[in-house]
Amino acid sequence: MPTQDNSYRFIPFMSRQPLTALAPQWRFFIGEKVLDFDPKIVNDLVLEKESEIMDIDCPNLNDGSTGLGTDTTTARHGYYNVLDWDHPEIKKLKEGVKQFHKQYLEECIGIPSYNTKIMCWCNIMRKGERIKKHIHGLNPNSYLSGNICISNSSTKTIYLNPFEHATEENIIERADREGVCDDFSQLMYPADNIAGVMTLFPNYVPHLTTEHTQDDERITLAFEITPFDVEHSVENRYIPL
Repeated sequence: MPTQDNSYRFIPFMSRQPLTALAPQWRFFIGEKVLDFDPKIVNDLVLEKESEIMDIDCPNLNDGSTGLGTDTTTARHGYYNVLDWDHPEIKKLKEGVKQFHKQYLEECIGIPSYNTKIMCWCNIMRKGERIKKHIHGLNPNSYLSGNICISNSSTKTIYLNPFEHATEENIIERADREGVCDDFSQLMYPADNIAGVMTLFPNYVPHLTTEHTQDDERITLAFEITPFDVEHSVENRYIPL
């Protein structure tokens, strides 16, 4: 079990001991950490930047199978990078992601940190919206993804084992029933979305959210990290982490 202090933890997300040679197996860690930044300032900054992001000329809109649609900042995720914004709180966020990435590698995988690149975008959800089940990558160069909650909400982000094929309605019902406890399920982890908390997980981990039912915007930052060289272009806004 990885060591951890009160500000972060690594949740072992593992299948039970297989009873046959063909039983599905999985083993990975979900990392959670409270970052040192002011969520209210970043919340206001994202809302201030929303119209600017929406005005970006994007020939290929893609909401990443989140179900949020193309008329969103999410669908423009390849055309801007939140961590490239020149603001003191954004610099704190980037440093927090960098340090937690280092901790994840050292404590969960047992290897030293190395140079990576990151792409980060904002998800702005309004009352009645939710993010559908999706993944960030399955290809051989898949690496790590993450979420940073910028505003408190009554929603949960539900992380699933890679073999889960229940309906989203059933998944949400089970998440509400099981809740979050110390004896983490091998099947799903429903995380409360609390401002200031960052989550780190492998790209292939399916995840979705419950419905946002409040009047205020629900804002999160989502990101993907890669250890590979990525060509800098308008459509691929990776920057060094």
